[in-house]
Amino acid sequence: MGIYLKTKIYYRYNKEGEIKMEKRDWILAFLFAKGKTEEIGEPIDGSLRLMKNLFLLWIERNNLNLDNIYEDFKKYNYGPCDFNVYKDMKDLKEDKLIEEVDIGRSYSKLKLTKKGYERAEMIFNNMTRDIKEKIIEIKKEINSRDSLLSLLKFIYEKYPEWAENSLIKI
Repeated sequence: MGIYLKTKIYYRYNKEGEIKMEKRDWILAFLFAKGKTEEIGEPIDGSLRLMKNLFLLWIERNNLNLDNIYEDFKKYNYGPCDFNVYKDMKDLKEDKLIEEVDIGRSYSKLKLTKKGYERAEMIFNNMTRDIKEKIIEIKKEINSRDSLLSLLKFIYEKYPEWAENSLIKI
């Protein structure tokens, strides 16, 4: 495994010369992917939506032969939650790869910085077509939900067992 320096971002490679995905790279991939606006790099409205994107990817993991993804989901206050996502979001912010922009009323948007965009583009472009298509499909589904209530209803109806500990009963 080697390290290659390009625009001050370190990439890790496996023995086959493929880019080695770190868990936090999935956050970057979702932030890079097209969503409901069909724009590359479409922001995601807050950490709850990001969490549900990553959860749905985890649900699809066996169909896509994924490894090194978030997989420690717990039934929590607003459905499935992997607390490692919050730690990685904090690290990505500190590394200036993502930023959280306040949009008022306790809401924020997660988006890539210029440095984050470069890394995310490289990661996304090295994924298989099936994985890229699934990420785009998931992001469109999640980002098209007009409200958090609509999002939670979608998740809870599709995966009712994940609503057991929810503060919101639908």
